[in-house]
Amino acid sequence: MDRRMRLLANLIIFSLLISMAGFSKATTGLVDPTRPANYVEPVETVETQDKSEQRNENEKQSKVETLPDFRLNAIKIGRSSRMAVINGEAVSPGQSVGDARLIEVNSDSVVMLVKGKEIIVSLLPDSIKIRSSK
Repeated sequence: MDRRMRLLANLIIFSLLISMAGFSKATTGLVDPTRPANYVEPVETVETQDKSEQRNENEKQSKVETLPDFRLNAIKIGRSSRMAVINGEAVSPGQSVGDARLIEVNSDSVVMLVKGKEIIVSLLPDSIKIRSSK
């Protein structure tokens, strides 16, 4: 009987250790492989206490030229046509998405013309690059 009690106690301790190890892995910020490609993490906002600082920051931001945010969701390359899904909208070269025009569809990226600048939007990882002048 004493042997069975020790065995049961060891089994309980082992189970607790295994469950704690699994819990620590779950809280380490692992990326869910099933999340949608266009998922955007929520952004925390911090309120400034001084309104003059906020006004100055707004003036600085208005002077900086910002490009629209593009998400390349999918690429389809067929024998006679090429197509990309950008921000959930299917477009072919020459068509527009918002203020941008799709110029080129490659196997892992697209080239778009935005405000007179050519930008490269990659499928993975999410990134937008401004094409250097030729």
